[in-house]
Amino acid sequence: MGRRKRELEPGEGSPWPYVPVQGDLSRAEAEWLHTNGAGAYAMSTVALSHTRRYHGLLVAALSPPLDRHVILSHAETEVEIGKRSHRLAAHRFPGVAPMPGYRQLEEFAQAPLPHWRYRLGKASFNRRLALVRGKNALVLSYGLSGVRSAILKVRPLLSLRPMHELTREHGGMLQTVALRPRQVQIQPRPDLPQIHFEHEGLFVGSPDWWRRFEYSSDDHDETTEDLWTPGVFEMEIQDGQTIYLTVSVGEPLQGDPAALMRETEEHLLAQDPGEERPDAVRKLFLAADQFCAENCDRPAVIAGYPWFGVWTRDTCIALPGLYLTRGKVDGAKAVLRTLIASQQAGLLPRRLAEHPSVVQMPSLRPIPAGFGRSEFSSVDSTLWLFEAARALLAWTGSDDSFVREELYPALVAAFNAVCEGRAALGV
Repeated sequence: MGRRKRELEPGEGSPWPYVPVQGDLSRAEAEWLHTNGAGAYAMSTVALSHTRRYHGLLVAALSPPLDRHVILSHAETEVEIGKRSHRLAAHRFPGVAPMPGYRQLEEFAQAPLPHWRYRLGKASFNRRLALVRGKNALVLSYGLSGVRSAILKVRPLLSLRPMHELTREHGGMLQTVALRPRQVQIQPRPDLPQIHFEHEGLFVGSPDWWRRFEYSSDDHDETTEDLWTPGVFEMEIQDGQTIYLTVSVGEPLQGDPAALMRETEEHLLAQDPGEERPDAVRKLFLAADQFCAENCDRPAVIAGYPWFGVWTRDTCIALPGLYLTRGKVDGAKAVLRTLIASQQAGLLPRRLAEHPSVVQMPSLRPIPAGFGRSEFSSVDSTLWLFEAARALLAWTGSDDSFVREELYPALVAAFNAVCEGRAALGV
């Protein structure tokens, strides 16, 4: 008699990640990644125990696809069933064991959306997460079965800082909250965009600092951070019901949360080339989509998550695999247009500039000198454009308007710049 298939366990041969945690922290330390196609991402461990400063549920790209800020670090979750309260957090603090919420986590799957299932006594509790394509916005869904009802408490814990930095408690947070039916609007830092929440219950304001979250895998001198919370959302959930909480940066999220989550799910499912392809190829196709920032004004390739931005060399090397082999020729052209637009005196920068969109706060380290300027100090970044052009020509041929009118002039300018030796190259 075979083993009974678990609720989230994918079928045989599925390319989607699955972890049968069963309360074992060693199984829940693997990292997962989910992106929005415009530079924003969500990333953590399976247990949602952040181990890097780069982890967060909504890391927004304020100048898409760059200028990424950790906005929502955690959505602290507590489920009250009868007289018993279940806290699902697995935060780490210096000198103590992680909080034990992971012991209730039975399984995790990313098929294709990140999905957690917890066993809370007789109840089964599910949580799913989706970033809205092209938006700095997050949809969280919660489901309950096995008991009549429960009270769900979700407390947003906010970092509100550039992803390379850490936040320290300070007195500069603005505690003003704008309340509308099922909507909450805050702007705790005047130099950052507004944050909008949409919920299905009550909001109880209780602004406070939660201190000394530890990021045990951080390769930095400082590994702890303080997070700020505006309050807690309290929502009743019934047996068999799904409820939603949305978080968006800059403007309220438009549309039905369930439909938005479904749109993201359908996009990810469409990236699977099909069961007839080898398992490794299917996984590569699915992973490739995470690095393609297409849903923004500057289409680009993210060189690596979580800490890299847009690097010319990496873009040109990866272009054939990320785009051409997946049949996305127009996408490849759009990425090359972004690189060509960054060309100066024929040269391409090593990486595209991150534009600091915020005023420096006293709780953060100073922005380094030169931040926000593209770097034109390497010859190979420019030369890699020729290899990317060769790969594109193999798919389009030379009788292509983009090749003739946009790519060819850029190649001529690059050739002349390298041959003549520009000052930036030092030759």
